[in-house]
Amino acid sequence: MSNTVLLIFLSCSVIGVVQMVNSRRGFFSNEDASSFELFAGYCGLALHYSQMYGQLFKAQQKHQVALEVLTYHCCVTEKETQQCLDAASACTLPNDFYSYEFNVYQSDDDLTNYFILMTKAFFQEYNIRLDMDTLTRFTLSVRKGYRPVSYHNWGHAFAVAHSICVIMKMASDIFTWEEKIALYLSGIIHDIDHRGYNNAFMIKNKSPLSHLYSTSTMEWHHFKQGVFILETDGHNVLSSLSAKQYKHVLELLEDAILATDLMLFFDNRAKLDDIIKNNKFSWNAPDHRKLVRRLLMTACDLNTSAKPWYIHVKSVKKVFEEFYLQGDEEKQMGLSPVPMMDRARKHELPQNQISFLKGIVKPCYSALISVLPKLESIMPIIDLNVTSWERRIIEKQKAGSGALQVPGASDMKESLSFFDY
Repeated sequence: MSNTVLLIFLSCSVIGVVQMVNSRRGFFSNEDASSFELFAGYCGLALHYSQMYGQLFKAQQKHQVALEVLTYHCCVTEKETQQCLDAASACTLPNDFYSYEFNVYQSDDDLTNYFILMTKAFFQEYNIRLDMDTLTRFTLSVRKGYRPVSYHNWGHAFAVAHSICVIMKMASDIFTWEEKIALYLSGIIHDIDHRGYNNAFMIKNKSPLSHLYSTSTMEWHHFKQGVFILETDGHNVLSSLSAKQYKHVLELLEDAILATDLMLFFDNRAKLDDIIKNNKFSWNAPDHRKLVRRLLMTACDLNTSAKPWYIHVKSVKKVFEEFYLQGDEEKQMGLSPVPMMDRARKHELPQNQISFLKGIVKPCYSALISVLPKLESIMPIIDLNVTSWERRIIEKQKAGSGALQVPGASDMKESLSFFDY
């Protein structure tokens, strides 16, 4: 062989060419060729890793730029922080604020002020140092992180945090301060950056998030986004905690947010029901406490199902606005949406709500009441909402037969018009 040329392959593609020429002996032996092949292999690996490093470095730089842009747009200016802090300082909480029946459907600005005041009082109760500028920046950045979707928005986040706060007051002697803080913060960040679609849609649509998190897709994303804001400079409302305390709270925070995946509710409830049925429940058992925290997150996530009718029916309308939009998109994709997301089947909504209240909401609250009897006052409101939906079905049937008797209550008018949504 007077000269030798080798193509260097890796993963079925050519990444380089190496040639051996001008042998001093005028030719290359088989031994030379074998040595050359071995040398070419090392050259190929060197080229491959060099390319990989270059691609990785470039990807890291892109990630850093994206992070800088995200931080800029998520975070708030000092002027915004001061204006919000001034507004909150001038605000007064309504007299019925710490009632579970409090009407959470108010302006985003009012809810922002309420959250700042509620958080200040909540942290003071456990003697946790809290800088007001930090709290305000954290609040505004979390608010910015919620998209303007119909239901899973800033208002819903406030409603969940508020419900947790009220329950923590009702059961103040049960939970540790770390549990209370973690549950409370979970409430405000548990749906951050929600896009108005459920996990099944994200997976069917092959969303990049579904490739990052194959289970509890959005819940993992909410947790990561929340911690990202929390750990952004000037936003850490937990900065006064020790490293050990902070780590523990984050672990509780993660578990609480993942528990808002409704698909996990059934297993959590079954486990707790079984423990209670066999008289084995103990607040001293960490696993038992964990199940209670998880069900509490589910209950608070569904808090508007346990509020007076005029609040409940408004929340249902907002939920189904999202559901129907997802169903519309699924139809455009050639998919068949589940019945409750199919706009063509909106007449089934009242019966759907009765099934939801009886099959999920009531069992969830019932399990909690078994270990937190102070929550017992919530159950009659859920029962009233079930009865109201049943009455609406009867009224709708009468309307269809021309025998409708419309009560005079204003909430009845709203609920009847809801059938035509």
